[in-house]
Amino acid sequence: NSKDIGELHLITDSLGVIHGSFHLPENIVPGHAAIYSSGDHGFNAYHQINIESFRQPKFDVKLDALTFAPQFDRQFEVTGNAISLTDVPVDGAQVSWNVGIANNSVHPFCIRDEFGTVRVGSGEVTTAQDGTFRIPVTVPSDILIADYCLVNVRVSVTDLNGETHDRNMTFSVGSPNNVSVWTQHFFDETGIGMDLDLQLND
Repeated sequence: NSKDIGELHLITDSLGVIHGSFHLPENIVPGHAAIYSSGDHGFNAYHQINIESFRQPKFDVKLDALTFAPQFDRQFEVTGNAISLTDVPVDGAQVSWNVGIANNSVHPFCIRDEFGTVRVGSGEVTTAQDGTFRIPVTVPSDILIADYCLVNVRVSVTDLNGETHDRNMTFSVGSPNNVSVWTQHFFDETGIGMDLDLQLND
């Protein structure tokens, strides 16, 4: 509103640098503010800053680690909970979720989403009275080019007051088949030759 909200008088140091700080009024509304500076020799400067509101979070979201080995083409559940910072369950919160498979494990013709994964599930659920929620997940094998993949689960939880928190977790399905190589001695004393250790992981 073109009103002054603070003023400082500063002196430059030996390097020509100034330092200072001021507190914004508590009743200031979010928006834009500007810092103007003027010196004794006609030097003027201007810089615009954003003023944003801050709300203390009222709850937190956690996704539970898997206690089993998930398998391809068999539905399983990813569980989580929404709990207030005073340890009260958040009941009736909306949970939007999606599940994607890492790009390097699927056929190239599969469409990638905005996260670079191939989405294999999405939907919405609601937290129960105890703050918990359950997400059904099925990892299809027919789009894979390997016997192993990384799966990413993303959730966005919004309570009845409109506060939202996002969480995600990544886990593996299947067993990787690869060969690992470690160099034991790259060169011997004469400067030639190389020894290698090979390990095959099934």
